[in-house]
Amino acid sequence: PKKDVWDPVKHDESAAYDAALRTQGLKVVEVYSTWAGPCSSVLPTFRKLIEELDERPLTFITAVSETIDALEEFKGRSEPTFLIFRNGRLLETVRGANTPALCKVITANCPLNEADDDLDENPLFLAWREEAEAQKKA
Repeated sequence: PKKDVWDPVKHDESAAYDAALRTQGLKVVEVYSTWAGPCSSVLPTFRKLIEELDERPLTFITAVSETIDALEEFKGRSEPTFLIFRNGRLLETVRGANTPALCKVITANCPLNEADDDLDENPLFLAWREEAEAQKKA
């Protein structure tokens, strides 16, 4: 039997979530409330995209809105919300299980390789580096 390629990175704390967005590649973040859980209707589409975009820097992340500071605006919502990030920048927000919109934005924005993204242009990485350097001096 074929191995299941769906293995999202699960984040339920701010530090790990922020660290994931500081890296290169496309990030598809599904924001959900603990009582609602992740959306299962998009899984076949995500599995297909993973196979089609094999070897590209594409990461699927599930993130709990109640425990991540940056996702506070999504707390208590049951509608699936997908945040598409590349190189630390939010490119698009897709609300609901809109698989055609998700496919379009993911395939249009997924880089061929990590070298296509420059960390020196990633605002989240730059802020983190600046904070780390300031703490060294303190």
